[in-house]
Amino acid sequence: MLHGASGGIMSEIGGGDFGSGFASGAISSLIASGVKAIGNVGFYMDEDYLIYNSFANRNLGLFKAIVISSGGLSGGISSSIAGGNFWKGMQQGLITAGLNHMAKHGAYKSESKTSLLEYKEEMLKAISDRSVVLEKRIASLTSQDKSTEDEIAQLGVLASARVRIESVLGLIAKGQYKVNVGTSTRIEKGRDIHGDLVWGKSKFDLTINYDGNINSLIHETIHVHQVMFSPKFFYQYKLNNSVLSNNYSTEKDAFRVSYSLGDNIGVKSIKGITNEFLKKNGY
Repeated sequence: MLHGASGGIMSEIGGGDFGSGFASGAISSLIASGVKAIGNVGFYMDEDYLIYNSFANRNLGLFKAIVISSGGLSGGISSSIAGGNFWKGMQQGLITAGLNHMAKHGAYKSESKTSLLEYKEEMLKAISDRSVVLEKRIASLTSQDKSTEDEIAQLGVLASARVRIESVLGLIAKGQYKVNVGTSTRIEKGRDIHGDLVWGKSKFDLTINYDGNINSLIHETIHVHQVMFSPKFFYQYKLNNSVLSNNYSTEKDAFRVSYSLGDNIGVKSIKGITNEFLKKNGY
């Protein structure tokens, strides 16, 4: 209804009829929403192999063009049916689909992007600080305490994460990879997306977009390490598209690091990070 009202108002401002503008805005919004929903349909495979392999993820540029075009065409047709001008209706439909729908879909926009190298000290400090907390907690527990095992496991995960981050930064420093960082957030399929990894001009050019939380940046840097050293777990490079994994193990790996850093991800122990946990959270 809001899209219809805004369409009617814009039509009147442009010298047109409110009713045809309302029809154009409302119907183009409904059509664009439907096409967008169809494009986001994906499927899963069993065990460690996952695929939320939707058309929208695999062909983001084409998907956006289809959503916007369908919104424009339906806006023009509905405007004509309501007695208005086809082209003005199409214009309103394009605006509705482009600004109100695709802006919500997905791509990150970041004003400033810097090299991941600039975050080395901050990432390693976050790992060191959390490790100190865990070491103190372990020292205060008895050997019979069941939580000791989980705390020790977290320490091991963080030690590994530190080595992997330094490996990533080493390849960047040598010029073998380029990894930029941008700060941004978005919502997709009803959940907050704290970070994302996107292909750049080549498979050696990546961009991390994250929400400003250093733990989120570390999570995405673990994915960068996976891309560098375990490329078989990812779909083939595609310019300006999100880096997509074909295996649950990559996300479980990164979430173990997030959990060990103290993030509240909804599990009581590191063993709770399973395929079922990922499916429940929309992965």
